[in-house]
Amino acid sequence: MMYLTQLEEIKEALVKSDTQNYYKSVSSIGILKQTPLIFEAFKTEHNSHTGAILLDIYGLLQNLFVSIDALYDLSKMTMHYKYSVNVNQNETLRALKYIRNDIVGHPTHRTYSAGGVGYSQINIEQTTKQTIYYDTHFFKKGTHESNQREVHTSKLMQAFIDEASIIVREVKNHLIKPTIGTNLSEKAYLFYSKLQLEAYDNNLLQELKEAFKTEHQIEEKSQNRVLWRISLLELLERWHDTDPEYDEVIQYLIKTQAIKIYQILCDIETVTPKYLTNKTPELLLSLYKFFNQNTKSLQYIDNLHDMTHLFYKRDLEELIKLTNKYPKANKLLRFLSRQTDGNKVYLIGSAIQKYDKKKM
Repeated sequence: MMYLTQLEEIKEALVKSDTQNYYKSVSSIGILKQTPLIFEAFKTEHNSHTGAILLDIYGLLQNLFVSIDALYDLSKMTMHYKYSVNVNQNETLRALKYIRNDIVGHPTHRTYSAGGVGYSQINIEQTTKQTIYYDTHFFKKGTHESNQREVHTSKLMQAFIDEASIIVREVKNHLIKPTIGTNLSEKAYLFYSKLQLEAYDNNLLQELKEAFKTEHQIEEKSQNRVLWRISLLELLERWHDTDPEYDEVIQYLIKTQAIKIYQILCDIETVTPKYLTNKTPELLLSLYKFFNQNTKSLQYIDNLHDMTHLFYKRDLEELIKLTNKYPKANKLLRFLSRQTDGNKVYLIGSAIQKYDKKKM
C-alpha cells in the first residue's frame, strides 16, 4: 500500500532528535500506520453480536477522529504549517466530527456553540457494521426537533484514505525535495495590487496556481488551502450581481481571498507579509454596527459559514428577524439566505464572522 510506504519514507527522512516536534511526528506517523489495520479488521471480522458491532463502530469512529488530528500534527511538525490539510472541504470527513461527537463523544449531553443541546441514541435494531442509524433530539429555546442520520462506514473509511494519501504524499515530497528560493508570494502581492486598481488578472492567477502546483508538487485533486482559495477566487470572478451593493460585497470577498492567499504564501516562504487593506462594504459594515448594538445576537453567527450545519438555517432566520428594523444589515442576511452554493455561503458567512467589536 503506497500510503504506508510513504509514511515510512517520511519517518526515515526525519532528523532524529530529543525534541517534542520529533516525537510528535513519530507519534502521528504511528497513528496513521495503524489506521489501515483498523479498517481491515473492521471490514473482515464478522461477529454479528450486537455488542461486538457497537464496539467496532465506537473504535472506528474514534480512530478516524484521532487519525485526522494526526494528519494536522504531521503536516504542522514537518512543514511548519498545515495548509496541506483541509479536510473540511471533504463533505464526508466534515460530517465525521459531528457524527463522532453525536455517537461517541457526547451522546448524552452535547452542547452547541450557537446554543441548544442534543441527545443521541444509536438505533440498535437497524444498525449494522455497514450502516449506522442514529437519532438525535435537539432542544433550543423551548423547541424540540428530532433527526435521524444514516452513516455508511465504507464511505467514511474510503474518504479518509483518499484524502490522507494525498496529504501524506505532499508531506513526503516536502521532506525529500524541499522547495528552495520560491517567491510566489510576490506574484500573489502583484495580483492583489492589480485588484486595488480594479483589474482582475486571471492570467496572473493561473500562472500562480500552476507555479504553486509545480514547485510544491501538488496534485490537481488536492484540497491544499492555497489551491482551494484560488478556486474560491475563480468562483467569485464568475459571480456578478446587478445590485451595486451586492456587487460591492463580492468585490470585497475577492480581495479577502487574495489577501489570504498572499498571507499563506508568505508563511510558507517564511516572509514577513506586508499590511494589505480591504475596505469593508456598506452592507457588511451595517451588520457589524447592528452586532455592536445587539451583542446577544452574536450567538447566531458561529455556523453561518456552513450550510450543512444543523443550526445554519435556524440561526440565519433568527438574525433576519432580529435585523428587521435595520434594512442594510437585513439585506446582507437575505443575500446570504438566497445562496444555494456551499462555497458562496462560506464566503459571505466567514465575512460576517469577522466582526470584531474592538475595531468598531
